[in-house]
Amino acid sequence: MRSLPLRTVSTLGAVVTLTLASAAIASADDCAGPAGCTQEARSAGAFTDSVGVNTHLGYDDQPYGTAWPMVRDRLVELGVKHVRDASYRDGTRLGDVVPHMQELGRLGIRGNLLAGDPGMRYGAGTIDQHLAWVKKNVLSFTESLEGPNEYDNPTNDPNWQQTLRSYQCEWARQIRTDPSLSAKTVIGPSPGGVGFSTLGDLTSCLDAGNLHPYPGAWSPDRSNVGDLSVQLAGAQKVSGSKPVWITESGYHNAVACVCGHAPVSETASGVYMPRMFMENFRRGVPRTYAYELIDGRPDPLRTDPQANFGLLRHDGTAKPAFTALRNVMGILGDSGTASGSLSYSLKCTADCSAPLRHVLMRKSTGEYYLAVWPESSVWNAQTRTDASPSAPTIEFTVSSPVRRLDVFDPSRSQAPLSSSTETSYRGKMSNGLLILGLTPSDPVPAPAPAPPAVTPVPEPAPTPPAVTPVPEPDPVPAPAPTPPAVTPVPESDPGSAPAPTPAPEPKTRQRAKKRALSWTAASAVRQLESTSLRTLRGRTALRVSARAMGAGSYRIRLGRGIVVAEGAHTFRRGGTQPVALRLRPRGIRLLRRAARSSLVLRVEFVDGAGRQSVSRRVRIAR
Repeated sequence: MRSLPLRTVSTLGAVVTLTLASAAIASADDCAGPAGCTQEARSAGAFTDSVGVNTHLGYDDQPYGTAWPMVRDRLVELGVKHVRDASYRDGTRLGDVVPHMQELGRLGIRGNLLAGDPGMRYGAGTIDQHLAWVKKNVLSFTESLEGPNEYDNPTNDPNWQQTLRSYQCEWARQIRTDPSLSAKTVIGPSPGGVGFSTLGDLTSCLDAGNLHPYPGAWSPDRSNVGDLSVQLAGAQKVSGSKPVWITESGYHNAVACVCGHAPVSETASGVYMPRMFMENFRRGVPRTYAYELIDGRPDPLRTDPQANFGLLRHDGTAKPAFTALRNVMGILGDSGTASGSLSYSLKCTADCSAPLRHVLMRKSTGEYYLAVWPESSVWNAQTRTDASPSAPTIEFTVSSPVRRLDVFDPSRSQAPLSSSTETSYRGKMSNGLLILGLTPSDPVPAPAPAPPAVTPVPEPAPTPPAVTPVPEPDPVPAPAPTPPAVTPVPESDPGSAPAPTPAPEPKTRQRAKKRALSWTAASAVRQLESTSLRTLRGRTALRVSARAMGAGSYRIRLGRGIVVAEGAHTFRRGGTQPVALRLRPRGIRLLRRAARSSLVLRVEFVDGAGRQSVSRRVRIAR
């Protein structure tokens, strides 16, 4: 898997009309008139399902091998359910790639695995060998199988078009005729050079086309070859009317490189990456994989593009792009499907030099979410410095009454910046993604949640260790001392309302002397179990596992006063799931001071039906 200089797609010949999603591609101009517009909402779950990330689990000299628990936990924290990686053949030195893929599968993450190389380069095997390896080791982890990666860039094969066509069609034939593989999606080969559209029509040998539209130093809607639609049209000369997946795209931060693939700063990629995923979704792309999860090696001088594509730095700390994308996934996360329409107006009232784009989505719980962003540039490619264009001021009005209107800035938090019961919002946005969440006052019942697109199937392996999501670090970079562990101990609390009786624990837990704290609060929250304070790489999080339905925000308070931790989470139906609640600095200090004493933790859960809260006294232990 390689990221190479900027990809270009030839557009000689007729332009192919793209097959887009049912919802119209919306610009703010569509809804800026006095009458506004009525838009069909797309499923919020369809957006989060469109987000994937590239990994290199076979690179055992990179963090994927040397710091696997951290990489795994960060991937789970990101909320992405799709990764793109390689398939292998038996006999290849693989390290722990098989158990790691199996572990991700047990966590509900699925893989798009690449074919070998038609020229047998890079240690690749035959088609038979790669597919046999998939069936033997990672069958349930695999959701799709992709053709060769960028065989045309570079290549010494003068007949590369015919070689690649023959390989792709044999790859598809073997998958489709094998009962254990026939349900997997067959993705076409990816382009890497100028002449890829000369490959010709391969619609009979794929289920979806493929594209690598790296924007370079430009905003996600364009690159050095112009608008993204130009590149999509070129890709569809290979895939016809079938959808196009973007299996690599992203930005590198090697701002001191002497290279053809232009860089951007971490700050700029933090603005661009969420916009990139939303822009691709707006254009009907069903899956986009960011390249890549983590920087493969340290590069303090920022001269090597290949060492700087990660959403995470080499040491696992989050770049702004990781933080913003994680928050988008948390805000829009939904396991069900939904549809509906909403009448509203949206217009720019000041600093309107950049076009304004938006996508309307709906969750299965009934709420609407409007993602809005300007197509502005926040990076100067000539001077290689951050640019600060004036962000637009927008005015939004919804035609029907709302129970609540929330304003989210994913670059800052998953929690809303403001909430009201007004039917309009006017404010100056950033140059990144703004999300407006609307809870209708009389919501039409949404369809029952559909099963997830990929149902986790356990591999025959031991249960993986508990995954602790690592939240965004506090602005102060110095790592905090290791905080005390919080061991929930059910005790009487004469000073507060009596708490519900904790659910009895299994005898195995009693023998292990593990104590859990459980509550019941309304029908939305079936069970909450507070575990201990954890410190990972200097970042402190209160980890709560919950069995619940729907979406909501959590706050953990000391008694009825100071907020210690807060966060938002959308639950899948059933199952106990981890929730990361970011501890406020003051809350951390108070918990430390409370060591070897007891105090009341009050858990508040807020959803569309209102606020429910429960309290329990716990003992703090170092």
